[in-house]
Amino acid sequence: MQLRRLAMVIVALIALASAACTPAVPQHQMTTLESATQIATAPPSSSPTPRTVQETIAALRPLVVRIETWRCDQTGSLGSGYLLDATHVVTVAHNVVGARAGSNPGYEDIAVRSIDRGVVKAKIIGIDTVKDVALLELKDSLLGQGGTGMSFATTPAVEGDSVIALGYPGARPLSSLQGHVSGLNRTQTVDGKPISGLLQFDAEITQGNSGGPLVSVDGQVVGLVDAGGIVVIDGEEQARYVPTGQNYAVTDVRTPISAWMTTPSAPAASTCPLDYALPITVKSTHPEATGIAAAVSHWLTPNGYGTLSGNALAQAGSRDAFAQARASETTSGVTLLAAVTWKSETTDTAEVTYHSTSSTGCQIMHFRLTLTTNEGSWTISDVANADQPKPC
Repeated sequence: MQLRRLAMVIVALIALASAACTPAVPQHQMTTLESATQIATAPPSSSPTPRTVQETIAALRPLVVRIETWRCDQTGSLGSGYLLDATHVVTVAHNVVGARAGSNPGYEDIAVRSIDRGVVKAKIIGIDTVKDVALLELKDSLLGQGGTGMSFATTPAVEGDSVIALGYPGARPLSSLQGHVSGLNRTQTVDGKPISGLLQFDAEITQGNSGGPLVSVDGQVVGLVDAGGIVVIDGEEQARYVPTGQNYAVTDVRTPISAWMTTPSAPAASTCPLDYALPITVKSTHPEATGIAAAVSHWLTPNGYGTLSGNALAQAGSRDAFAQARASETTSGVTLLAAVTWKSETTDTAEVTYHSTSSTGCQIMHFRLTLTTNEGSWTISDVANADQPKPC
């Protein structure tokens, strides 16, 4: 027993001597199981935490908007943009240049639509067609209380950087496309005008993406999607956009936007009537009423089959049957009623009345329409009776 006690004393003395000879570990390098648990459960620090791509896309989706513009040359276009704050949108100039004066005094015929907060009118408060940048001011806010817009990157992108392009390709639902920066300081012709200093990237964008933000993985804006792909004419003489993998973004954005926020500067919009396919009275003040009225008036002509999509195609039957039915009647007194309503990200509902005169007499028709944007324009995706036909 005494030998065992003596051995234990010797072991203890050796352990103490060893500890005395071992250098002390600095306090900031020591990590016990208890301290590791405290670190894991501690409140997050003020320094930014790197985002995943999925987190960035989810955070930015409510800030990306679709822009519809109508011009005096009777053309409309659908593009993209992003919210700088609650009432200002950044986009490319070619999305909005030449916009006609709208029905709301002081605002152009420009409608800005979000994925979850409806649609509002806008006006141009700054535009530079050489740099292809524009700034819009909204009639009403598209951000929730306490919401903030996107911010510019503090450092420029470099070749090899991962980027995400957000926008509304073909005026379809909001999409995100991932890619990499593949070139800097490029020059490209957009709408017949050369634009220099562009960033080249390889995410395959299409028409409708123009004006949307090109962002870094942590969600900072590094450019505005500007151009990419080519337009070809197919066998049916229809224009078709073909991605090429060589796409471009405007990078000289911060300076003009900052200047316009301080001192707005934009030419006055032109006032002009629109020449619809059929004369139509527009009673709605909805921001997208112009485009919807254009689709409705075309739908009521023998050539209006191309305005149909979804369930309305099945309702109409064949193209020939549709054309024959329209040719057998004379349509007049077309009115787009006030009841135009935002329904979803790409869908509105509207009501229309008109007089239909055929061999059986004249009837007043009243329909409720569901309209959806597709391939850059409004289409009629469902037709339902809002009221039974009545004698004229």
